[in-house]
Amino acid sequence: MARFLAWKDAQGGLELPVTLHTLLKPDQQGRISWLATQALPPVLEVGTSWGMVLAYIDVRSPHEANTGVDIASWNVDLARLLCPHLRFELADARSLPFADREFKTVVLAEILEHLMFPDDVRKAVEEAKRVASTRILVTLPNADADMDEAMTPKHAWAPDSHSVRKVLDMFEAVWEIRIDNLAPFFRIQADRRSH
Repeated sequence: MARFLAWKDAQGGLELPVTLHTLLKPDQQGRISWLATQALPPVLEVGTSWGMVLAYIDVRSPHEANTGVDIASWNVDLARLLCPHLRFELADARSLPFADREFKTVVLAEILEHLMFPDDVRKAVEEAKRVASTRILVTLPNADADMDEAMTPKHAWAPDSHSVRKVLDMFEAVWEIRIDNLAPFFRIQADRRSH
């Protein structure tokens, strides 16, 4: 990290998203591009890490209320450093400090697999449904594809077709669900139905 920050200072800052784009693998670039094209502002990204996904979304759909949250203070600090024009806050996916339907889109990009399944995953999905007025976007590594991205000890569970079906069941009838199973990742889009 110190080497990266020294490089950043020597370069005079970062050009977003071009500089961060070089840090991403091709499958990450595809997922982030999909998230950016599907997100409707204002956007809340839960589990923002360095803020790369939110930075890409903000380039495509800029909005002063686009926000990223993470449970790790060092991630929030780094995101603020890399993307000072965006808002980042310390928060837990299972208890978000936002009003009902405050954001049009909530993004859960590779976050649910870090939570205990099914209880903590259900809490995070419930919170996303509460604060999203229109859309929830989820990406999960695909354990069926037996890829390194899914099979790692840092994950609390391995999202396979069976467990992802249980995640989809957490969205009641007011949500219209679309899922793509593009190994090595699942992409889920949930849109709130009009009444």
